[in-house]
Amino acid sequence: MWQNTGNGFLNATPTVAPGLPGVNESSVAWGDYDNDGRLDFLLTGYSDSGRIIAQIWRNIGPTSHPLPASPTDLAVALIGSAVTFRWNPASDPQPPASVPSYNLRVGTTPGGSDIVSPHASAAGQRRLPALGNAQQSLSFPLAFPLTGPIYWSVQAVDPAFAGSPFAPESSFNFWLLPGPASGLVPGDANGDGVVSPTELDAVAQRYWGPTARPAITNLVTDGQGLWAMTLTNAAAWDFSVEVSTNLVDWEWLGPAWPVLQFADPGATNAPYRFYRLSWP
Repeated sequence: MWQNTGNGFLNATPTVAPGLPGVNESSVAWGDYDNDGRLDFLLTGYSDSGRIIAQIWRNIGPTSHPLPASPTDLAVALIGSAVTFRWNPASDPQPPASVPSYNLRVGTTPGGSDIVSPHASAAGQRRLPALGNAQQSLSFPLAFPLTGPIYWSVQAVDPAFAGSPFAPESSFNFWLLPGPASGLVPGDANGDGVVSPTELDAVAQRYWGPTARPAITNLVTDGQGLWAMTLTNAAAWDFSVEVSTNLVDWEWLGPAWPVLQFADPGATNAPYRFYRLSWP
């Protein structure tokens, strides 16, 4: 048995004698099967007598493993032909600090996972000793279109495969109306390929009701790529900022909240930069 000291490995066999059987053609899988915060393992293989061994070894050490914190600032953006789920990194209280992986769930009902399964319980207990399905990325794209209400959340998974509680659930909705024969344009009711102000108002009323949709006001910049603005009628909504140089190709720049602030390093060396807000 080799002990991970954080600065390398130490042969712990002379001092730690767990009484493990010798096996060949064997396999070992780590995981916290009893959810007590201690990493256990499953051992299988053939013994010296030729018998097949399948044993779960429970960790009864005195120290439990602290769970990582949940990811924060969940956001979504429509980029190209995919919906991209994004979040901020989680912290791991277990030293030494490590980079967690992330585990996404997406469903059509609150708490659901019929679109993307997280292999974890609703409380966050991992059911698979592996990295999360998003690996160590802070985003996860899904093919568009997704229709109807979408509910999603994400958890952090530390190197011991322990999962954090899922972040507070986020949700959004898509209403896709028929577009031209070449494809669908969200919000284009008459199929001419353009979302007119009247059509935009009709879509906006699905989100904000009969009140006027948000409008950008008080746009200011410091000349170094930092921008700020305020929105009317949007004190409690989260938005994504997108940037373009030609009003055709749009790139996700980052999240923004009222009062909205965002940074665009490319603004200092480009002749024209256009911005728009998207929600969700």
